[in-house]
This record gives sequence, C-alpha cells and structure tokens, in this order.
Amino acid sequence: MFNIVGDIPLKEESIIAISNNCKKLKRLEIAGCIIVPSVVNKLEDSTIIAVANNCKYLKSLDIRGCMAITETALVALTNLENLEKLDVSFLDIITDSFIIKLKRLKELHCGECKELTIIRVIKNIPDLELLDVY
Repeated sequence: MFNIVGDIPLKEESIIAISNNCKKLKRLEIAGCIIVPSVVNKLEDSTIIAVANNCKYLKSLDIRGCMAITETALVALTNLENLEKLDVSFLDIITDSFIIKLKRLKELHCGECKELTIIRVIKNIPDLELLDVY
C-alpha cells in the first residue's frame, strides 16, 4: 500500500517508479495529486495510465481532486480488473459511462461528481456495497 497525501514533495517520476516496480500493488492513494516542483503542477494522464498498465493487482485507488487528468486516463483505469474501491471525488469528468465499466467495484466515493446518475450506477454495479455521493 502507498498512501501519498498532504504537502509531501513528490515527483511524478516517483509515482511512475512505484507503478513500474510494485507490480503486486493493491492499494494506491494519491489524493490531491500535487507534485513538485511547483504547487500548480498536477498529476497527469501519463502517470495514471502507467499505474493502470503496470499495477494489475490494484484493488483500491484514491485519485480524488486530481483535476488535471482527462478521460484518457479514466479509460485506462477501466482495465483494472481487480479494482474494488475507487475514490474520484471532486472530478468533474466522471460520467455514468466510465463508472459502469467498473463492474467489480464494491466501494465508490464520488462526491461532487455532477455528471453521475446514481440510479444507473446502482443498477449496473451489482456488487456495490458502499456509495458515497456527499
């Protein structure tokens, strides 16, 4: 498990190194995604794609507030067959079509995801145990 939160100086290369070298990683929390050298530099698609491609055993992913990622990174996440817990809170790009591709989810945190239809999510993800939409 890697949990990266707060004002810890972190380079994007570090997250890519984690994804390249921790093939059996099951939980990754990178909420906020602020990385050095500057406060405005945000985690990009390439890093999320590297995680999705290299961490096939990933069960839990927290990318809440990672505002710089796009739909391209989300498409890569749909290939994570073991993903059970996902936090995408505060991401405006989250849609029904993305979430319903994650059939094995048991826990979804999607606060402030304004394009999400809760009924559709519930109907299409049969194993969902926790839905957080605050």
